[in-house]
Amino acid sequence: MNKISFFLFLLLVSQNIFSQTRITGKVSDENNSPLIGANVFIQDTYDGTSTKEDGSFIFSTDEKSENAFLIVSYIGYKQYSKEIVLNGTPIHIEIVLEQDTKELGTVIISAGYFEASDEKKSIILRPLDILTTGSDADIYS
Repeated sequence: MNKISFFLFLLLVSQNIFSQTRITGKVSDENNSPLIGANVFIQDTYDGTSTKEDGSFIFSTDEKSENAFLIVSYIGYKQYSKEIVLNGTPIHIEIVLEQDTKELGTVIISAGYFEASDEKKSIILRPLDILTTGSDADIYS
């Protein structure tokens, strides 16, 4: 009887040690449109994924933590961060990202030139260059 209770104790302890936390959810914008390809990950780990066509995501982690942070990022939207507990219990989160509107400063476009070479930033053919490259001055040959 003592061996059986010890075996059951080991089974329960090993289940908690080797259990993974499964994280699922959906990422959408303020109009409830799914965001395809949003990055969903646990901060300071390599565990994460990208959202599918319907905005859903699913991944598992071996990490154990009382105060881990789930991060969601997508270009053009504010980064989302939520504190989660990683203890083997499945987590489901519905996330709505807000658009990040930033105003650009003044953009100035000016005309200029770019010349490439070692000598004064331009290509100069000397008479010897013309002689060795032929009369058509083909510098590639």
